[in-house]
Amino acid sequence: MFFSSSKTRRKSPYSATGRTFKGRRILGEVDEDYEHLPYGEHNRLEDSYLHHNRVAGAMFGYQKDFTADNNVLERNGHEADGGTGYGIASMAGSYNHGITFTNNKTDHNYRKGLDIHGGNHITIANNQSNGDRLYGIGVYNRQFVMDDVRIKEYSIVQDAFPIGKRRWQPRQLFLRSHLLRLFRHPADDQYPIPRFQKATYR
Repeated sequence: MFFSSSKTRRKSPYSATGRTFKGRRILGEVDEDYEHLPYGEHNRLEDSYLHHNRVAGAMFGYQKDFTADNNVLERNGHEADGGTGYGIASMAGSYNHGITFTNNKTDHNYRKGLDIHGGNHITIANNQSNGDRLYGIGVYNRQFVMDDVRIKEYSIVQDAFPIGKRRWQPRQLFLRSHLLRLFRHPADDQYPIPRFQKATYR
């Protein structure tokens, strides 16, 4: 399942230099609240069972007020490609404003259970991750500001048992930021360094 907005790569009619909407966002000409910035708005993924997909159960980018609630996402990805296999993930390099993951269960995805490659104003709450190979929850930014992240009431375990067969115990949580490590792709060096100023997890 895939959510996106094709307008982000169109030339902005409001740009004197003919830049795309995303180009203007990257260079800081506009911010996430710019009224003409294209988003897919208020999309929801609910009560779904997404499994054995090649890349991800669900992927999204360029979304505003996106919610994934009460889904089961399991065994996505393939052992021949360790770079894929997400329960649900935001697209790397996309801007997103308001992401909520609640009451989801991820199980043995080949890479990560719940993953944010880019976005801001993020809430991840009351989720369970079991046996996701790399991380149960991964949150980091590549191009845009990420300074409002809340992760709470999560349960992550790495074992061979399906969800519901064993008591949950916390294990993996991954936040990439200046609090731990700021990830910068070499291709991004021409752009301003993104901020990741505060993240809370408990």
